[in-house]
Amino acid sequence: MPITSGKCTKLISKQTSEEFKMTQAIDTKVVALCKKAKDDSRDGLVQIRKRDLERLTTEVMQLREFLPKVVNGDLIEMLQKARAAETMKERLGQEQEQLRQECLHLRSRLDAAQSECQKEREEKLVLREQLWESREQLQQQAEFCTGLGAASCTLLWSTSSKEEAVKDILADGKLQSFLSVAGQTLESFVKSLDGEAKAEQQDSNSHEHQFVLALAGVVTNVAAVTCGRDYLSSFAHVLLETLMQLLELLKPGVFPKLKVLMLMALYNVSISVKGLKYIREFPGLHSLIWTLLEDGDSEVCLHALRLLQSVLLEEAVALVGPGLLLDDPLIPLERIRTLATSSRHPALRQTAQETLDDLGSLRASFLDPHGTSSSDQINRDYDVEIGLVIRSLLKWIILSVSEGMTLSKLTRHVDTRLYGIEAKRGSPSFQCPPKDMSTPTQDSYPRPQLTPKRYRLVTMLCTQRPPWCHHPQAA
Repeated sequence: MPITSGKCTKLISKQTSEEFKMTQAIDTKVVALCKKAKDDSRDGLVQIRKRDLERLTTEVMQLREFLPKVVNGDLIEMLQKARAAETMKERLGQEQEQLRQECLHLRSRLDAAQSECQKEREEKLVLREQLWESREQLQQQAEFCTGLGAASCTLLWSTSSKEEAVKDILADGKLQSFLSVAGQTLESFVKSLDGEAKAEQQDSNSHEHQFVLALAGVVTNVAAVTCGRDYLSSFAHVLLETLMQLLELLKPGVFPKLKVLMLMALYNVSISVKGLKYIREFPGLHSLIWTLLEDGDSEVCLHALRLLQSVLLEEAVALVGPGLLLDDPLIPLERIRTLATSSRHPALRQTAQETLDDLGSLRASFLDPHGTSSSDQINRDYDVEIGLVIRSLLKWIILSVSEGMTLSKLTRHVDTRLYGIEAKRGSPSFQCPPKDMSTPTQDSYPRPQLTPKRYRLVTMLCTQRPPWCHHPQAA
């Protein structure tokens, strides 16, 4: 019959208790005999009674007889296992104590980490508050700088409407840096307009819009003066290319005021031969003008038509092949006819009609019905056109005198607007402006010949006040 661990434990306990009792009884008897014999001891001997000795001997013999039966191999093995278990228990207790100490150490480290985390959290809150304060200060500084820039550029815009101020700006030598900043600012602003909805949500009267409009207005007014046009045509090619690229990026109906100012600047630059040559070389110019003509704003369409007149009706373009331009399917003639007949804007309607007339007369001016050039017809057209120019100049002079312009200033303005224009086929040249003006000399300035387009351009400059110079109030 197998002995289970529980039964083994009980058996060991029972045998151990019986053995302990027997051993204790013998010890008690021996001690009692020793005490009794101590009193009677003589010469170091112990005296006991024979009956007690026999009883002790009997019990010892009984122990010798029964002890092997009780303490067998299994019991000894179990005792060894018990001792091993007790040793294991002690070792586990030590390990448990060590783990408890480690747990206490980890708990202390956890408490320290939690306190440090709390401290870092508090520092993070302080830093976040400082970040919000810095962000607010930065926003305030940005608004202040934007407002200051808007106010300064608006003042410069108003000042640049005078020709003398533009000459002073050119003489200062800082115009190149200003044009670089203006181009980068305009590019950043236009690229920040992600879509039409976002552009409509922005306040058109904000400092940012005023700042951008003022920059474009200053460029427009600089290009309104002869020396400014010559400077932009020679040293501001990056700015001119940026303006045309930004006009491509702006979607129809988005920020029409900025479009108008950039178109006016390009139109003013196109009056110069160098500027016109550079603008014509822009690869997407025609498609850009066609897109602008589809804009819903009347002012944008008006100035797009004026730029179209200045570019497509130039003599250099016409000599290449006016028939190709007129037969080009990309030219939105139907759109121009619609603007000439259905537009509610008088100036736009008139300009569209003039564009159609000029496009129609362009082919007739260079090709007769038989396909040959007619010099007599050109000379007759020249006589009629020079008369129109003189008549428009007289109207402009009368208007200027009525507004209180002095004779010397009037003479300088007339000379400035007629500078660089000479008649065709040996006709006498117009006089150049006085030498004291900050304008290129006659030898260094490439002057174009007088063409129907140039007559139209001079007439437009003289009869209107003035498309070449934009004031902040009108924006």
